[in-house]
Amino acid sequence: MKNIIFFLFSLISFQSLSNTTVLYDTGKATNIKNPFKVDSSSNIRVANSDPIEVLSSQFPIISDQWELATFSSKAINFPDMVSPIFIVGCDPQSLDWVNFRKPLIEDKKALGFVVNCPSYDDYYTFKSAIYPIVVQAASLNKLTEILSHNKYPAYIHSRAIEQ
Repeated sequence: MKNIIFFLFSLISFQSLSNTTVLYDTGKATNIKNPFKVDSSSNIRVANSDPIEVLSSQFPIISDQWELATFSSKAINFPDMVSPIFIVGCDPQSLDWVNFRKPLIEDKKALGFVVNCPSYDDYYTFKSAIYPIVVQAASLNKLTEILSHNKYPAYIHSRAIEQ
């Protein structure tokens, strides 16, 4: 049995050698462009970009679905929601709301999002005014559909949407 397997293996090996092509370098080949080097003529220069310019290029962040308004608390059921979130805008009412809710936001370690922010400067000013609370600018349009809710400022946890 071993002899048969060895014979078949040898036959297959020698058969593949008959089709072998040898490659060699004649010295006349041109260099292949380095695939890992970033082309300096590219319009996208992420590696050398200024992070402030990259961030400010995302603005304005305007959502046609979120609106500044007052509302009554609304019961929801998201038992898997680990961390509460809050949604505010770049406006004086939202700033007052965050300062009023600051102890709760810090205690619960809520994730913050800013919607309807016209410029990076407005976002930076708002972010600086509520420090050490951290917020991220985002449109969150899909969230209005998931929650069936579109008003801010809002504090959202696993059981309710509150103002």
